Amino acid sequence: MKKLFGLAAIFLMAGCGQSSLDAKFSDVNTQLTPTTQPQATPDEPSVVSPLDAEVGPVEETDSKAKVPDEPAEISDDQVGAPIQPLKADDTVAVAEAPAKVKAERKVELKGLKFDEIQALVKSHKGKVVVMDCWATYCAPCIEEFPNLVKLHNKYGPEKVVCISLSFDYDSSETIENQSPPILKFLQEQKATFDNILAQEEPDDLYGKFKLVSIPAVFVYDQEGALLEKFTNHGAYEKVNPLVEKLLSK
Repeated sequence: MKKLFGLAAIFLMAGCGQSSLDAKFSDVNTQLTPTTQPQATPDEPSVVSPLDAEVGPVEETDSKAKVPDEPAEISDDQVGAPIQPLKADDTVAVAEAPAKVKAERKVELKGLKFDEIQALVKSHKGKVVVMDCWATYCAPCIEEFPNLVKLHNKYGPEKVVCISLSFDYDSSETIENQSPPILKFLQEQKATFDNILAQEEPDDLYGKFKLVSIPAVFVYDQEGALLEKFTNHGAYEKVNPLVEKLLSK
């Protein structure tokens, strides 16, 4: 019995010793084993593009569009003196409309016989009528003709009616063939009045108009009556004063 108790005591002591040793080794392991802690990793450097470096950071904007404020009133000292209202007696300058440009009459030539020429003169009753008898082959006629144009430009058809009567008629030619040289001269002179090519032989016209030669200028009064006939060179030196006298009545 004493041996059994002795063995049990030995085993108990051995177990307690082992437990004590295990505890001690456990404490030593705890002290020697390093605790694993997460190591801080350095922040990764951010990559900045050259464009971002120049422009800079983009500020966040409100997604909603802003409604512009109402414009502020401008004070008088910002724009100058205040505008004064118009008074009843004030006048406002209005740009005048450009005057209508009167269309220039086309130079024309038509053929008439003696009776038709007389009727044309009478159709202008109430106006002074000046008729110039001429021809392209007559040098003095060509020299005097510009005076008829000047008379027309001075008084116009409202007061004085100018008529040119050509004695270039040739019965062997049509009026279409005779017209070009006559019309060319009239266009050069800008004769924008009645231009007549007599449709009768010159000898017959001389007799009917009681002429000996041309140039010749006839002046009719406002009643259509023949007042004067000038057949000498420089006729317009007398024609012009007579026209002014008739217009003054």
